[in-house]
Amino acid sequence: GNVVRRQQNWPEVVKVYTEVLKRERKMLGMAAFHIGQGWERLGWDLRPVEMWMALRDRRGPLTALVLAAAYGLLVIEGILTSARLAGWGETLTLSPVLAFMMTVCFVSFLWRAAWRFAITAREYGWVEGLRSILRIPLANIIAIMAGRRAFFAYLGVLRGEVICWDKTRHDDHPASVPAGSRSAA
Repeated sequence: GNVVRRQQNWPEVVKVYTEVLKRERKMLGMAAFHIGQGWERLGWDLRPVEMWMALRDRRGPLTALVLAAAYGLLVIEGILTSARLAGWGETLTLSPVLAFMMTVCFVSFLWRAAWRFAITAREYGWVEGLRSILRIPLANIIAIMAGRRAFFAYLGVLRGEVICWDKTRHDDHPASVPAGSRSAA
């Protein structure tokens, strides 16, 4: 049936910049609300619940930083593994704690990908479900790019600059899809 979604339909590659602008605007809006706009108007102070809400709203740029570090480490580990396979280094053994943590992370990723596939496949068919898994790296790259833009815009706000809200077009909305064109899987 008709579902309310957090994310829009994913664009072709040529529209990635527009997606970056949309996500940056969302991250910056959440972060900037608390700078001179939310704290005074709502009467917030430094109580733990209010601090948690403020930090939670700023998690977008932090998530982008963690994703960028993870992709950087993935590239570095790929290079090091290639060097080890070529005989240029020794194989490292993982401690049991690190091996357990990596297993938990990998199983969590598989769980997330499985649910992403299941929900998308239910609405749009199994082919689109598979494509949704393949779009995970694209979503992460968009988050990294938007987080970088939002972080530097946020620094500008802290220096007293005025926020510049970029305008974007919203052509592809799920509500504009004709009723009979979706798969009934």
